[in-house]
Amino acid sequence: LPSGESKWITGELAREEVQRLRSLHQVIMVGAETVRRDNPKLNVDLLDSKALALEAIISKSGKLPKDALIFNDENKEQTLVYPSIEEALEDLLKKNLINIFLEGGPRLAGSFIEKNLVDRVGIFLNPSFLGSGPGVIEELKLHHLNERPRLKNLEYKSFGEDLFLTGRF
Repeated sequence: LPSGESKWITGELAREEVQRLRSLHQVIMVGAETVRRDNPKLNVDLLDSKALALEAIISKSGKLPKDALIFNDENKEQTLVYPSIEEALEDLLKKNLINIFLEGGPRLAGSFIEKNLVDRVGIFLNPSFLGSGPGVIEELKLHHLNERPRLKNLEYKSFGEDLFLTGRF
């Protein structure tokens, strides 16, 4: 929402699970538009965790707000900006960082899915409606319905009133 009120759509239990999932990954990645619109803090806020994942941003232009939380938190030295997915993955692979938590951005998510770079998808569903706004993934360039990516090995778990759906491609 324009007021910023939509920052927390899911409940506390779902947000705690996101923190746990972040702690299991080497890299947390978002797109530039997520940084601009949501100003996320991508750290791991678990009391018993010492995890400091590398924070990666994909930005073709590199034009990002200098006052964004991601550039000013305790993990700012671990924040990298890449102009493309390919360059990011090449650099991360050289650093032996292969476990990536793709957290935000419908355009970035759509690009990763189109390039067959996603092994597992996890989506939180909240039983409320906000109306129009960005979707989970940007429109895929499909010509036929049978081309759509489908998840297999689905699992569901409740976190308070939120539902977590996960599956593999």
